[in-house]
Amino acid sequence: MPGSWDFQFGDVTIKIPYNKIITTQSADKGKTCWVGVLTTWKGQLVLGQPFLEAAYLAFDLDNKQVALAPPANCGEKLVAFGSGPNAIPNLKGC
Repeated sequence: MPGSWDFQFGDVTIKIPYNKIITTQSADKGKTCWVGVLTTWKGQLVLGQPFLEAAYLAFDLDNKQVALAPPANCGEKLVAFGSGPNAIPNLKGC
């Protein structure tokens, strides 16, 4: 299934391929489709496993920050996060 459901967070776009977020129910021989997203009673989206597989997330508990990026194959160009007020670097790609 071509295409993706795109989520925009500032200047970062996370693309979830449709084939990862839309599934069929095997109990009814594929006649029902399901979307792997829930809504809360407040109308907020709950993004689960398909979103986590389509994004890189880093949680900085000390500074109460979450960093978000689309996946990239950086090979051996990995960047370690430090500590302190600017622990999560602001990087563009590898």
